Amino acid sequence: MTTVAPDGTVYVTGIDARFGVWLARSPDMGRTFRLTRVARLPGNRAADCATASGHPTPFQGIRCVGPNPTVSASAKRAFVTYGVGWPGERQSVRVGVFDAELRPLWRGSVVAGGATADRFWPTNAVDAATGRVWACFYDTSGDPSRRQAWFSCANSRDGRRWSRPVRAARESARPEVLWEDARVYSFGDIVGFGGYTGLAAAGGVAHPLWIDTRDLAGNKQEIFTARLH
Repeated sequence: MTTVAPDGTVYVTGIDARFGVWLARSPDMGRTFRLTRVARLPGNRAADCATASGHPTPFQGIRCVGPNPTVSASAKRAFVTYGVGWPGERQSVRVGVFDAELRPLWRGSVVAGGATADRFWPTNAVDAATGRVWACFYDTSGDPSRRQAWFSCANSRDGRRWSRPVRAARESARPEVLWEDARVYSFGDIVGFGGYTGLAAAGGVAHPLWIDTRDLAGNKQEIFTARLH
């Protein structure tokens, strides 16, 4: 995932089986990059996720849904959000905050005290007008069984202290359905949407985009959006 800071600096984030979640910075329009580790790859399954005779198969990139790192940047900071945990495990959303020289400023959870809820598939964006960073994700808060999740968003001025999450989605989704439908199982799989969500923020308004699964019988997963202030 890539973003551009107000001064033109390019930031890229991704994952590597050995290096983990990483962030790279380019001050010269992508000609050269400097790279740093954000975190160890949470729940690393690269060794056995999609292999045959001990070697990766071509489906590894689309069969194995990972932590989905996303980067956004303000004039002075870069923010990387990523997911920790898999279905059947505790799932949380983490953030790494870096200054313009890739020096780490903060690493931690987007929402503190979430031991009773699962949060997964995060995305983030900076509103240049307000300087606030928004993070959105699926959140099972409100359901003690963690079988229902609502796409929700929180915002922060520094990436360390976050507002209480607000639901963008009126309807809940089932986490097990989202995870299963995100994976591509074979050639011709018409679902396999990959597990990615979207977010744009401008003028004090956040515009999240997420996958709605209310019409599963009709095989009509749709992309929904909302306006949050």
